[in-house]
Amino acid sequence: MRFLLLLHEDTAGGSRAWSLLDKSDRERLHRFEETLTRELFEEGELIDAQSLAPPELAGWAGRHQPAAGTGGDPVAAGGSQVTRYWLVDVDSQQRAAEIADLASRVPGPQGSQVARSIEIRQALNGPVVDF
Repeated sequence: MRFLLLLHEDTAGGSRAWSLLDKSDRERLHRFEETLTRELFEEGELIDAQSLAPPELAGWAGRHQPAAGTGGDPVAAGGSQVTRYWLVDVDSQQRAAEIADLASRVPGPQGSQVARSIEIRQALNGPVVDF
């Protein structure tokens, strides 16, 4: 079963959590995410993992385009943004939830633990398209 684990970051007040960390805290967070990603890869559960650029660098198509000058996400304006994802292939939804729980418990400022919100979405099987 494949699941997309979406890390949502609170953007209330217009500030990304990453920007609030000092250099040593950023390095600690980076090591944590590298270790988690490597462990998932070694277990054969990781398909992909990426950090995402902020919404102000995103392009848009379709009807949900931001209003001129807002530079933000029209769907999640003022709430949260997806800043990272993991695509995993696991035996059960419970295992996906375990991975999400691990990924949510990250080192924060001065080594404190910070809980992050991670959405768990199952990737549904669809028809195979050969391009």
